[in-house]
Amino acid sequence: MVDDLRYSRLYLSSQSRSRPRSVRLLMRDLGRAGVEPETIRQAVGGMAPELDEKELARSALRKKQRVAGSDPGRLRRLLAARGFPRRIIEEVLREAGLGS
Repeated sequence: MVDDLRYSRLYLSSQSRSRPRSVRLLMRDLGRAGVEPETIRQAVGGMAPELDEKELARSALRKKQRVAGSDPGRLRRLLAARGFPRRIIEEVLREAGLGS
């Protein structure tokens, strides 16, 4: 039998490093994998520092800049596709000197 909580934590940790996206999308992916909502909440709650939405967006921005360069419009769209809210997108773009 698979330990869903352990699987969820490993998945969240791995994905937050390799393919950063919003916590909402990470949770959705776990649900699609058949993990119960309560187990997902426990996993996310136990990893709060690692799953800081703003830090995930910063990490995604760094990765996307390799592909998109410094085009703010394209970076906005790429970060939005990763599920980040507009407020956070604008904040991380400003921090990187790419926002208005």
